[in-house]
Amino acid sequence: MPYGVGFGIRYATLVLKTDGEPATSAPLLTSIIQQLDPVATLGQIGPLTDKVGTAVEGPRFTAFVIGAFAVLALSLATAGLYGVLSFGVTQRRREIGVRAALGATPGDLVVMVLKQGMTVTVIGLAIGLGGSIVASRAMASVLFGVEALDGVAFIIPSAVVLLVAAASCYLPARRAAAIEPAEVLVSE
Repeated sequence: MPYGVGFGIRYATLVLKTDGEPATSAPLLTSIIQQLDPVATLGQIGPLTDKVGTAVEGPRFTAFVIGAFAVLALSLATAGLYGVLSFGVTQRRREIGVRAALGATPGDLVVMVLKQGMTVTVIGLAIGLGGSIVASRAMASVLFGVEALDGVAFIIPSAVVLLVAAASCYLPARRAAAIEPAEVLVSE
C-alpha cells in the first residue's frame, strides 16, 4: 500500500531481512529513511524474534498461571481424595478385624477395601470426565492450538487420580489388615 499524506498514516512498520545482525543495518536504514522523508524517525529497531516474544509475553504468562492453578487444583483434589478414602478405611477397622477373626486373609481384606474404594473413584471419575468432555466441546471455539478432546489432558489427570485413590485405599487397608483381630475387637 503506498504511503502518502492522504492516507493519514502516522506510524508504519518495516520488516527487513538482513544477512547479519539487524542492529548493524540500523544506521544505513536510518539514512535511507531520512533521505526519503526528513521528518520521519525510526523508533524501535530490533530482531523480529524479540518483537514476537514481546507480543506473546502476556498470553504466555496467562497460560503459565492457568497451568499453575490446574496443578494446584489437582494436588488439592488428590489430597482430599486420599483423606476421604483413608478416613473411610480407618472407620472400618472393626469390620476388617471381624472379617480377619472369621478367617479372611490380609490379602483378601486389602483386595476388598481396594475394590470398594476404587469403585467409588471410578464412578466419580466417569462423571467428571463426562462433564469435562461436555465443557471442552462448549469451549472449543476459545481453545487455541488445542483440540477439544485432547487425550493427554484427560488421561494424565485421570491416571493420577486413580493412582492416588489406589494408594489411599491400599495403605490404610494394609495397616488395618496387619493388626491382630483380637486387638481391634478389644479396643473397640
